[in-house]
Amino acid sequence: MKQSESGKQSLDERMARAPKGKGVLWMRRLSNIGFAIAGAYFLYLLVLLGTAYKNNSDMAGGSLGEFALQAIQEVKPAAISSLGQNEAKQVIVMWATWCGPCHSLLVSLKEEVEAGRLDPQAIVAVSMVEPEKDVRAYLEKTPLPFNIALDEKGILARRLKVSGTPTVVLMNPAGVIKSVSTGGFRLSSKTVSFLKEGT
Repeated sequence: MKQSESGKQSLDERMARAPKGKGVLWMRRLSNIGFAIAGAYFLYLLVLLGTAYKNNSDMAGGSLGEFALQAIQEVKPAAISSLGQNEAKQVIVMWATWCGPCHSLLVSLKEEVEAGRLDPQAIVAVSMVEPEKDVRAYLEKTPLPFNIALDEKGILARRLKVSGTPTVVLMNPAGVIKSVSTGGFRLSSKTVSFLKEGT
């Protein structure tokens, strides 16, 4: 009985020493709201990744179909217009100038090209639903040695069911889609490995 009374006293003492007032109450409410927002965002990301995985799986084995892209920079003439019709493997990177992971991937590919480990003709970076001036401004700050195109109206992005950036499309010879991947820590190594296979 004495132990429980001492336990109760210590609890009462702790509660008496605990901060009080409207400020503390509001801080607790805000922290609860913060946890709720973080939880909702986490669920949103799970749904987004699940959707991306399903859409990407559906595209494997298909083709790009008909589309039109605006060429911003070409390693060789007609590199953009012949996309998906080449006899060699190609990689399409669907990206945006504001996307941090896209920047990391493009810089990684740039380093591989400049080191002579990748063919710049095999890479086409397609900026999605952005003004041309934004893409050109990005390239002035971060020059890239491969093909750059603009999908200003998002036609190719919709055809590929792109639900996030960066999205990488690995194209086998004759324009057959091997796989489509969105985000992920291994996206750069996966892209490089695909282009180096059989070379």
